Amino acid sequence: MGHLLFHGRDEYGNQVYSVGRGISKALIPAMRNPAITLCRNSPFDERFLFINCSSTVPPLMTLGGFFSRGLHLDFIGVPLLTAGVHQTYYNITKLIEKSKEICLEYSKEYLVIDIDEKGRLSVYN
Repeated sequence: MGHLLFHGRDEYGNQVYSVGRGISKALIPAMRNPAITLCRNSPFDERFLFINCSSTVPPLMTLGGFFSRGLHLDFIGVPLLTAGVHQTYYNITKLIEKSKEICLEYSKEYLVIDIDEKGRLSVYN
């Protein structure tokens, strides 16, 4: 939780990171504000995007994370996490594709994309 993990680059050369926030609602806003400040004051032409994927996480993944990370019972948690990933894979890929479309539409230096429980996207900048 709270650690930025680098996953590689997308097809446009953008660096892709993720951060686990657990049950904290304050982590992403706390990270977003300094990132916006750094972006505005940077001499480089950089953009960034925050996407809230919370609504794509099914209960199986939540339980798996609890067992694996919280209770250190990997033999229970990992299979639950794996089942949860299989369950939500389509939702996550759909969110990624929609986010890429939004990025191409907006020329702002930063975007915040939020997705609700019904899969509706909201864009803030």
